[in-house]
Amino acid sequence: MTGSTTLDVARDFTPYLGGRYLSDGKGSGEALRNRIADLLQDHARVVVDLTGVRGCPSSCLEEAFGGLARHAAAYDLDPVGLADRIEVRSADIGSDAVEARDYLAEALERLADVKRDDDAGG
Repeated sequence: MTGSTTLDVARDFTPYLGGRYLSDGKGSGEALRNRIADLLQDHARVVVDLTGVRGCPSSCLEEAFGGLARHAAAYDLDPVGLADRIEVRSADIGSDAVEARDYLAEALERLADVKRDDDAGG
């Protein structure tokens, strides 16, 4: 596993994000999630740069980042420390990067709550 890499979403993926699932098109959250997961297989850290993306629907961001936490095991990723391995940024005005980070954090928190409940026998 090498150091870090940057995924310039507008240039390397698509400038037009939309939809949640692969059936919604190539700019879907699920497709972006798969791309980020692939990069995490080879790199210790991935910077996801949303600069230049023309709109980031909430459903797309939630599936990409929240879904990455929920489906981490399917990608052979450990959700513990996942937030430290992903940086989301954007030079554009708006809250897309903040929203993406929030979706990741919320999904990781829910996973931790479930694990605590399981460990407590509840």
